[in-house]
Amino acid sequence: MLMILSVRELADNYKISKSSAANILRRSEELLADYSSNCNRDETGLFYRATPDRALALSKEECKGGNKSKERLAILLCLNLTGTEKLKPVLIGKSQRPRCFKNITMSKLPVTWLSNRTAWMTCNLFTDWLIAINNQMRKKNRKMLLFIDNAPCHVINHDLSNIKIVFFPRNATSKCQPLDQGVIHSFKCYYRQKLVKHISAQCTQAQTADQISITVLDANKWIDLSWKNVTENTITNGFRAAVHLRIGGSQLTAVEFVGIDSCIPTFNEWNDSEHLKTYIQVTQDDNEEEEEEEALLEQPPNLSEAPEMMRKLHIFSSIEQPQLHNLISDLESHLTDIYLDSKAVKQSSTPDYFSHC
Repeated sequence: MLMILSVRELADNYKISKSSAANILRRSEELLADYSSNCNRDETGLFYRATPDRALALSKEECKGGNKSKERLAILLCLNLTGTEKLKPVLIGKSQRPRCFKNITMSKLPVTWLSNRTAWMTCNLFTDWLIAINNQMRKKNRKMLLFIDNAPCHVINHDLSNIKIVFFPRNATSKCQPLDQGVIHSFKCYYRQKLVKHISAQCTQAQTADQISITVLDANKWIDLSWKNVTENTITNGFRAAVHLRIGGSQLTAVEFVGIDSCIPTFNEWNDSEHLKTYIQVTQDDNEEEEEEEALLEQPPNLSEAPEMMRKLHIFSSIEQPQLHNLISDLESHLTDIYLDSKAVKQSSTPDYFSHC
């Protein structure tokens, strides 16, 4: 259950008069009573290929251009105050269709992929996202109260029938934004964990660091899993920590590694149109924008090859890791069902079925 701070608590936190605090609380109670879903959304930047041995020199200014900007994604996250409803993460990259997406159906990605030449959130992207969420709410006959910050790209120029936007007070986002109270940090902890595991697994075969491949497709998968890993307890604690609401080169340290991209921009904070024009001209070639895609593309296996892959995994499990047997068996069962369903569509008679067995 969501409860508003008391008049005294709000007045003390924001250094305002008790009468002003009372008016704010009255308005807040009216808003909360009218909406079934109370959500917070925020953008965060992510250096999706950053490793713990990078020099800690990732300043905001370096994100305007250069190699570091090519390894950056902007991520839009949105959830409700109890953590029971997380919207699909939105990723903003520079390439409309990175080469590692060659054999991928974009609509089947675990995230929503958007793009522009700066990999920043823009007014148009923000508006398109709002309209899409509003349409979802309307179809479900629900209303959403959405708390957001005052970023320049957060411009509301459309009428929204099922979403009410509430902006946080200016210069108070660090205290008011629930996602900034540990939720995004937890998300990045899970992401870095998956990244390090991936690197460790590839180290057994790679001869040099350059042979360790980390693509945008890998990042898509890890972002989805990491967002799902963030617990409801972490989310409720984040909302509780927000002061306006409460709920019933050198090696990096682990803390530095998780927060390595915590201060990078997700929109054009400089409002530097001349610099941005120069930057866009430098990055006209999409092939240069996605350097990580220069590695050879691996052809995905066919569905018919899955049974043989499962057989080899069973052998590996029996000899090396017996505890994986049940997990591999479950995976094999699902793959078999998919394989048989695909054969059933193509085969029209019983003799045809057995002729392929």
